[in-house]
Amino acid sequence: FNVPLREAIAGAGESGGAEFVEVRGGSGAMLAGLKGNDYDVAVALTDCVVADIERGGEIVVLGEYVSSPLVWGISVRVDDRETIEQGVDALRGKVFGISREGSGSHLMVALLSKQRAWGVENTFKVCGDFAGLRSALKEGTIDAFLWETFTTKPFADRGELH
Repeated sequence: FNVPLREAIAGAGESGGAEFVEVRGGSGAMLAGLKGNDYDVAVALTDCVVADIERGGEIVVLGEYVSSPLVWGISVRVDDRETIEQGVDALRGKVFGISREGSGSHLMVALLSKQRAWGVENTFKVCGDFAGLRSALKEGTIDAFLWETFTTKPFADRGELH
């Protein structure tokens, strides 16, 4: 995803005046950095930026970098036999971890609930970043979380989550 950006900046050398900064906290942390003048430009997920703009924020979307949609997956504990055996509907009314309110992980749970016609409000627990979601799942303070599939796959392959 970010290799072309890194290569372009490296190719420009010091005369290009650009520096690539990897932000581990995701789009929310990037947005905070932009507002705090820590950097001038960010490549972030749209949901975070649009939510900020709707709240009156002054961030401007300059263009599109990737237009393909994210593939979302539902992660549960490896020992959650009920959900693994019964499927997604076993999560109706359960506690979902989200990175922050209004984030993709939050919006996708709302969409899942609507698509499944659950008709109940799920409980949300804000866990911060992807590492926080995995920790909360392991500790049992959440029942599931939604995240981009290709990010979660290595953790599923190691048996950390299902």
